[in-house]
Amino acid sequence: MSRSGLTHRMGGFLQTWVWDGLHESFLFLCLARRLGDGGGLLASGSLVVLAAGLYLAPWVLFLPLSGQLADRLETSGWIRRIKRAGLGGSALAALAIMTGHPALLAASLAGLGLQAAFFRPVRSSLLPRILEHEQLVAGNSLLLAISSGTLLSGALGAWMLACREESVGACWMAAMVGLFLGFMGERAACRIPPLPAADPKAEVLWNPLRAARETVRRVARRRVLHLSMLGVAWFCLFGCVVLGLLYPWARQVLHASDDVVKVFLVLMGLGLTCGALLSERLSYERLEVGLVPFGTLGMTVFTCDLFLASRYFPTPSPSTPLLGSFQLLGMLAGIRILVDLLMLATFASFFVVPLLTAIQQHADRAWRSSALALSLGLNALFLGGGVVFLAALAWWDCRAGTAFAVLAVVNGLVSVYIYTLAPEFFLRLLAWFLAHGVYRLRTRGLEEIPREGPMLLACNHVSFVDWLVISATVKRPVRFVMWHAYAEIPILRYLLRDARVIPIASSRQNPELVEQAFREVAESLAQGDLVCLFPEGRITTDGNLSRFRPGIERMARDSGAPVLPLALRGFWGSLFSRRPGRLRRRLCRPLRSSVELWAGRPIPSQEVTAERLQNEVATVLRQQS
Repeated sequence: MSRSGLTHRMGGFLQTWVWDGLHESFLFLCLARRLGDGGGLLASGSLVVLAAGLYLAPWVLFLPLSGQLADRLETSGWIRRIKRAGLGGSALAALAIMTGHPALLAASLAGLGLQAAFFRPVRSSLLPRILEHEQLVAGNSLLLAISSGTLLSGALGAWMLACREESVGACWMAAMVGLFLGFMGERAACRIPPLPAADPKAEVLWNPLRAARETVRRVARRRVLHLSMLGVAWFCLFGCVVLGLLYPWARQVLHASDDVVKVFLVLMGLGLTCGALLSERLSYERLEVGLVPFGTLGMTVFTCDLFLASRYFPTPSPSTPLLGSFQLLGMLAGIRILVDLLMLATFASFFVVPLLTAIQQHADRAWRSSALALSLGLNALFLGGGVVFLAALAWWDCRAGTAFAVLAVVNGLVSVYIYTLAPEFFLRLLAWFLAHGVYRLRTRGLEEIPREGPMLLACNHVSFVDWLVISATVKRPVRFVMWHAYAEIPILRYLLRDARVIPIASSRQNPELVEQAFREVAESLAQGDLVCLFPEGRITTDGNLSRFRPGIERMARDSGAPVLPLALRGFWGSLFSRRPGRLRRRLCRPLRSSVELWAGRPIPSQEVTAERLQNEVATVLRQQS
């Protein structure tokens, strides 16, 4: 579905998301700043802790209840009730901003957190009910892009109206804008179509500890679900620390002005938006788990480079004027920092979009809102952990630049752990980048591969990188049957093990390994996987199709899985083929040359013979483009 079609289908839900994001970010910063201005009693560090605590405390207390109510009640009506109650909170916040009374400001921050605690679980659970299963990645990408834009817009608006100086006119304008945003969010909620309750007979547990324990018990049974929740919570902690370090880092290390911090925030918002939209393109309308370790790797690299690049800035004297945006752009190290921030946010989007999608896909509809409420509670706890981490760095008098190095090391350990959980997905994504970087790939007929369920893929063998191209073009993870000698190469064997390659040998050379390979193929197909093999048994040395070996017949017969003939075209004569001739001629072949992967029609398992399969592949090879 095109982005315009996706936006039209999400309709009132999308409008509600936009207005709610603007309203929440704008009011939070206005209230926090006014609380700091009230009598000058709070230092900046204490202000951050107090504002975050007031906002997040209702999350911990009321999220278990809000998730249960979202599962039990009719969805659109429940949203409208929350938004109408939120209008009272907006009015209280407007009065607090105009008067600057500390008690009103604190109550308004807690009220803003209370509305978020009841609204966010039902808001997040709506997406899987509005969109089809294969549209969830696109939907989450779009929502993350919009969230980064609304967060940035609300923050800049609050900065301009309430944070520049203590002006009565600015405070009145901020109060009116907050009321307007709250009213528009309520109006948008009225456009959400009626949706039945996910589980109208669900029991509501009023004890938050008991309700949370019940949800934890359900989530703990699904490993992907609770690991995804922990990943999203880590994203929140990481983002909290990075944003908390930006201002002191800009002042202490870069000796930069407030305008430079604004540029940093705009770049990070742009990076989150670009990363969210790119993650949709890299996902092929499916949950691409390989983006998660790829994202953490990029986050680690660019966080570390922020520390390295900042070392090129000399220690300023008190009389040195602050750097402006244009002065920073005139420095090579300054441009490097801007690129680092942009790429850091981009890779953070790669990391979090698949995790958000996994939570929505793996939670049962009957208790999805409760699971999302638990995830939000974890986010709140990890955000609190981020605030504590920042406070600890300040207590140890750790410079902000060094703090980035510490954060990079910790995130690097997280990256290693994530890779151990899903190495084959990361390697498949790496194959996508390598294959599309070297070749211009064209495909035809791959829609014959089902979104779910087992299938054998049988392809001609032209070069050493055939598996790379197949892995990069097929929209599902593929297990390959490969000659056992490759699995014995010292470094390559670890990568092939992580990619779950199935080694095989000839019957005369190692009959035990052959039987083991057949068992692994049968087990993989029984689990619904795709398995690819090259029935010729060797790479062609003359560019022609060799005789297919009969092992494919046994694999199809034992598993009952259909077989899809594949044909690789355009590889003969490339650097990785065995075409005779000078290496120089093959090296001079243009980079990004065009190669094709075409598919024929699936053959039922009971009709598979080596001869028929060979003829099918030959027919596809002879077809005209």
